[in-house]
Amino acid sequence: MRQMRSYWKSLAVKLAIVHICALAGSFVLFITLMNLPILDSIDVFFYRGVILIVISSLAIGLIIMLLRRRLRYLIVRDAFLTVCLAVSINMLFFTHVPVTAERSISVFMLGYMDEHPERQFEINEIRDFFIETYVEDFGCFEKRMHEQTAINTIHEENDMYSITDKGRQLIKMYDMVCNLFNIDKKIVHPERAK
Repeated sequence: MRQMRSYWKSLAVKLAIVHICALAGSFVLFITLMNLPILDSIDVFFYRGVILIVISSLAIGLIIMLLRRRLRYLIVRDAFLTVCLAVSINMLFFTHVPVTAERSISVFMLGYMDEHPERQFEINEIRDFFIETYVEDFGCFEKRMHEQTAINTIHEENDMYSITDKGRQLIKMYDMVCNLFNIDKKIVHPERAK
């Protein structure tokens, strides 16, 4: 009985080490792929990241499958678990940190204020700088329109834009999310909020 407990403890430690190393490896591989010119033709940062997360996670899962020959305690379930954990953890990190850094209004405001730590700002000054720089100079509004066109939620024809069925379905989903989480719908239905 004692030998059996010792075996299971030893196995649990070995599996934990394998999974921790695999998760760290998938994270490093994901960051490496993001910094290589892979899938640069995908204009939408978020979608490129999601695809690279899946690729890096599957690659680590494949490595676990190959390690099964040497590490006899590994089974197919371990590779599957590693892929699921890697996708989940990397996606959580990616959507909360890099995606926020790439498009967040809050990060933009904080960055502007950080460049002038000795100053105090009136809200109108920050708003004007935001509109002039973020919206106009950096073209972030046009970038968002291009992204929505690229993912087919908006259709563009002769410099005119209209929402697609996919876009309508997306708004219905966000409407439902607002209902479920008690979120103010002014972003989902801006004219109704006026």
